[in-house]
Amino acid sequence: MREIKFRAWDGKEIHENVVIVDGRAFKNEKFAGKPMQYTGLKDENGQEIYEGDIVRRELSRPWEIKHFGQVITGVVKYLDDSYWIDFDVDATNLFCEIDPVEIIGNNYENPELLGVAE
Repeated sequence: MREIKFRAWDGKEIHENVVIVDGRAFKNEKFAGKPMQYTGLKDENGQEIYEGDIVRRELSRPWEIKHFGQVITGVVKYLDDSYWIDFDVDATNLFCEIDPVEIIGNNYENPELLGVAE
């Protein structure tokens, strides 16, 4: 069973361990910003992966023949009852026992990692 927890982006910083009420994130009874849920997974360095994190992975799974061998960088998103890495031209499931994932930033503090201007 995965741990359910959230963090939030308030436009300036990320707040850890926020409480969600009616879809909004709060910390110490103050609005904390956009909520991001913990995926229940950790990256290759032991860091918890949240929605909005930017991750890097080499695609070496045989069924990903379209992108086989590519190193992708993308944002973790929750779509269709699962967590995905959205990497601009496609998406791949976040959970994989074969290919390690590394968090390199998040789409709020580091949009330049995705080629997006601040």
